[in-house]
Amino acid sequence: DSRDLKTSVRSLKRQRYFPLFICWHNLCRLFQGSLSYANNFERYQTEASVALKVERDAIRMHRETKYDNRRQLTLLREHDKWTTAENEENAKQERLNKLSAGSKGCVNHSSVAYDTFTLEYHPTAQGAQQRYLDELSRYRSGVRAEKLHRAGAGSGYNPITGQELLPPMVPAKPAHCVAAASTRPW
Repeated sequence: DSRDLKTSVRSLKRQRYFPLFICWHNLCRLFQGSLSYANNFERYQTEASVALKVERDAIRMHRETKYDNRRQLTLLREHDKWTTAENEENAKQERLNKLSAGSKGCVNHSSVAYDTFTLEYHPTAQGAQQRYLDELSRYRSGVRAEKLHRAGAGSGYNPITGQELLPPMVPAKPAHCVAAASTRPW
């Protein structure tokens, strides 16, 4: 077949122009101690498991680093949350302490310096302060009642009975308590 003959001639011509490279006189050989020298074991390393293990370790380290960063962020957020809660609780407690020390309304404590069996105040500074606060509360309620009486009395007598309307008795303003004054924040 002429076609096969032509291809074989062409392939022979190609082989003649591109001969196999042969290194004469060790010109291309790398000697031990040169920079690019590698022994046969290092050049022909074919264990893919080592490369795969290195990849797996890199992925695992990246994942663990990501988890550690996330864990640290969560711990910081949690710490900030509890610090804020403690600061709010301290501010609330400080505000309650200021309110309970003053003559404004105070929280209903079960540990009032008053004995309910003997109906007497405790003989302490807290008992004196409680007595002063109670008397101040009675005085303020009397002033309120007298003010309401003046505003609502009109002509000063009861139209049903015809009797004169007497203003309520206002208790005397309590003397300034030294124990109460010493605990005031101002």
